Amino acid sequence: KFEADCMSIQIVYNSIGNPELMAGHQRAGDREQLCPNLGYLYPDCYEAIKKATNFDMLKDGVKAFEEYREMLKDVPDPSKNDEFSAANTQSLDQIMYKAMSKKASMAFEQEF
Repeated sequence: KFEADCMSIQIVYNSIGNPELMAGHQRAGDREQLCPNLGYLYPDCYEAIKKATNFDMLKDGVKAFEEYREMLKDVPDPSKNDEFSAANTQSLDQIMYKAMSKKASMAFEQEF
């Protein structure tokens, strides 16, 4: 479920600020086809993030989930290219990879 949510968030995040993917009718159709129909965000928050046209709407769509909210607070706005040039900026992919790695490593912490 976590990986499906990450995939949905990444699809929406990567389409924000992309003029080819931001046409209203095309955006909804493409996101509908690409986003998985499962996860913790589905179905309650799924519609909100699918309709996001800017980064703030995406953050509002996941605000009920602290883990996703925390991930997005450190990510630059994809429509503002100047935010990506900061030295301490991490990409969404890097942050989600770390979160998935942490979840996977926690599965092996318990002794048998």
